[in-house]
Amino acid sequence: MVAMYASFGSDLQPVAIHAADGAELHAGYSLPEHQNGKAVILLHGIGDNRGGVAGYGQAFLNQGYRVLLPDSGESGGTVATYGLLESDGIHGWVSWLDGGATCVDGFGESMGATLLLESMRAEPRFCAVVAESPFFQVSQHRLRSRTILRASWPFWSGENSREDHRSSAG
Repeated sequence: MVAMYASFGSDLQPVAIHAADGAELHAGYSLPEHQNGKAVILLHGIGDNRGGVAGYGQAFLNQGYRVLLPDSGESGGTVATYGLLESDGIHGWVSWLDGGATCVDGFGESMGATLLLESMRAEPRFCAVVAESPFFQVSQHRLRSRTILRASWPFWSGENSREDHRSSAG
C-alpha cells in the first residue's frame, strides 16, 4: 500500500488518536505532493482493512486531498458496536483533520458506509459523504433527517464550496 501512494509524491504515515472510551484508534495518513487544502476519510467494510479502500485514496491524492485511512482491525476496543462507539471515533478523526483542512469529506464502503452515516448525527463538519452499499436497516432513519445532495469532489460531481454544500443539505 505504501508503494501505491509513492507515485503521488507521498507516503503513508501511521497516526493514532484516542476515542472517548480510551480505545486507541489507528490509521494511515498521506499528504499529496500538491495539496488543495481538503481531506477525506476512507472507511472500509467489515472483515476488511484499509487496503480495501486504499485504491480510492489514489484518486483523492491525485486531486490534492489529504487521505486518512482508519483501520478497525488495528484499533483498540474489544467488540464492533455497529455505530454506537465507532461514530465517536469518526468524530475524533474529523477533529484531527479539521485543524489543517478547509474541508473534510467522507467515503465508506459497506460497514464503513453505515458508520459514516451513523456518525452524521453528531458530526456536522463533513462537507460531503459517499456511502457505498451501507447496511440499509441501520442507516435508513438517519437518511431521512439529513441527506447530502452534492459532493464537493470536482473529479466526480462538480465543484461546490463548503457553504454551498451545507445550504443544499436537507
